[in-house]
Amino acid sequence: MKLKLRWMPEMIGRGVDRNVGARMRQLTSAAIISHNIYCEERYGTTDGARIAILRSPLGSPQEELWVCDLRTWEVACLSKSIIGCPTSNLYRDTLFYIRPVGSSGRVLVRVDLKTLDEDEIFDLSKCPDSRWPVCTISPDERYFVCNMRVAGNIWGLYRVDLQQGIWEVFHEHVDICNPHPQFEPSKGNDILVQLNRGSVIDDEGNIIRLVGEEEATLYLIDRNGGNLRPLPVGKPYTWGVTGHECWIADTGKIILTISDPLRGAVHIVTPGDAVSRCLWRGLGFAHISASSDGRYFVCDDFSNGRIYVGSIHSGRLLPLCDSGATVSLPQYTHPHPYMTPDNRYVIFNSDSTGLGQVWAAEIPKGFLEALDDPL
Repeated sequence: MKLKLRWMPEMIGRGVDRNVGARMRQLTSAAIISHNIYCEERYGTTDGARIAILRSPLGSPQEELWVCDLRTWEVACLSKSIIGCPTSNLYRDTLFYIRPVGSSGRVLVRVDLKTLDEDEIFDLSKCPDSRWPVCTISPDERYFVCNMRVAGNIWGLYRVDLQQGIWEVFHEHVDICNPHPQFEPSKGNDILVQLNRGSVIDDEGNIIRLVGEEEATLYLIDRNGGNLRPLPVGKPYTWGVTGHECWIADTGKIILTISDPLRGAVHIVTPGDAVSRCLWRGLGFAHISASSDGRYFVCDDFSNGRIYVGSIHSGRLLPLCDSGATVSLPQYTHPHPYMTPDNRYVIFNSDSTGLGQVWAAEIPKGFLEALDDPL
């Protein structure tokens, strides 16, 4: 089905940031909370022309899915209701999300952000429910994986085979209450899972304690839910994982942030490594993402909301801009920065106006080249 959208201008030019002269644009300005979803994945087209965002209408328990065109600076509503967090495909223009149907039904929807074709592809009504679904799609778009609660502190992942039209619970583990599952984006043979050791969640799904003394770590499973391989991050190898990690494009490597006593650190780990490699330390790093070409990383500093861009190859790091985000409790006050696939913009959240909105910082000419120079 081809979507017919009503495009509206909301962009406000915000001048030039003081750090390196990045041109700043506030992409959304309606009196409604808007945010850029998250930063582990980039939610947009492969050419960097469009991105997806979420909006939270007042009085509604569900969010709306919107699209912003970075060529015209206009926004349009894709869906009036979405459950949980959508997932994207690094090398395609597609986005997958869960839409409620009736009083208790759910359907998986696939939308092409470039062509604006949308289709309901699987009835999820008989699949396990989750208070906050977090999901991932395999690169060939055959398998859709989502989280669930089994019983008590046992959690699981269920997998939908979109080719055969069947689903199954294919992995269970203690403490994966916040698994952030991520298919490796090129071959899709492995899935990255976050393990929040010592977490306590009550029967209603309220978080009593997200991690215990052991703190968070990461492990891999294969696409069938087996071959569990712990990664050497988190205690006893490093200080605890912050809970923010992602694959580095098609390299097979994972980049993540660590809660280091010296305020924070960026680490890289390759499956099979005995230890991870510290790329940078000493700032309040939290959310992190990798560019689509695997050359750069983007992270936010939780001590002041500043956004940094670094080179994965050289290890060099520079501040791009001050987000103005207050880094408070609601997620929309966290910058959650990520780079568009054309390496032209960094998309982030800011509540500097008093209401959560989505912004874009245009990467200045020569900035990335300067990062590529060795220290």
